[in-house]
Amino acid sequence: METMWQRCEIENYIYTRESLLALAVADVQEDLFGHAEKTRRREAMEGAIGEIEQSLANLNQPSPWSADIKGSDGFLDILFAKFSQKLGVPLVLRKADYYLLVGFLPSQAILTEVRDKLDAIVAVAKRAKPVE
Repeated sequence: METMWQRCEIENYIYTRESLLALAVADVQEDLFGHAEKTRRREAMEGAIGEIEQSLANLNQPSPWSADIKGSDGFLDILFAKFSQKLGVPLVLRKADYYLLVGFLPSQAILTEVRDKLDAIVAVAKRAKPVE
């Protein structure tokens, strides 16, 4: 059985606008100061996303939400650098930590393709026989 992913790389499956906004405010306290900080972070993330969307469009490059963009290098690396710059903090998230985005992805946002591929992996694993 041979199968291919439709998107450019695995990172393309683990981020949405909503999950990026959720990540931006995930570690903020629920108090008076936290409310203001959440607003600041949400606005910084929305601004960074908007700027990159516009830049990509101006350069006739795929949208960050497209299957054709290389999600890590073509969007997320740039996004987290810009987001961190807007907040005036060191880089918030590095490529080695992009797997953390999965925790902010709502289950309804997981594409059917991902479920189908994982089911195929399980089916192959069930047929596997141990080497003696």
